Amino acid sequence: LNVTKAGSSGLYGLNATNATAGNAVKAALLSVMFNLQLGSDVLTDQGYPRTELILSGGVTKTPQLGQILADVFNAKVTLFDAAEEGTAWGAALMGAYRHSVLQADDADAADGDGHESWSDYLSRVDKGEANVEFYPDASRHEAYSEVYAKYKQLVKDVISEST
Repeated sequence: LNVTKAGSSGLYGLNATNATAGNAVKAALLSVMFNLQLGSDVLTDQGYPRTELILSGGVTKTPQLGQILADVFNAKVTLFDAAEEGTAWGAALMGAYRHSVLQADDADAADGDGHESWSDYLSRVDKGEANVEFYPDASRHEAYSEVYAKYKQLVKDVISEST
């Protein structure tokens, strides 16, 4: 966002009747989800749409957030048994894949076979069992889409003010 001076934050839309601790927390969580959606929209526009989200890390300690995420993204959300270690597991997978690519590149110099794609590599990996799956609700997705449109406009306004 090119923030060059001390930043500040605010919660847009809260008033005397809805300014509760729960609504403030939900607004903060939605802002994180909407920020993820901004990045996801870029990938979709580049031809890499997401069909499913997998929860990992700290957010898995409150699995009900999976339903909100499914509704925001209008996509299935999966929570695996070992989701709390998901980030470390993902990093290890990426390291193992890179190692296999380097080995294949060395072998490729001799036989020309090349290495397998990331998608093919992941299809061979045991991902464990899905503990919980969340599916989007159309009416809640529509409501979150309206809020997301306002969020995008606010982000645009903040960026234009800072330039």
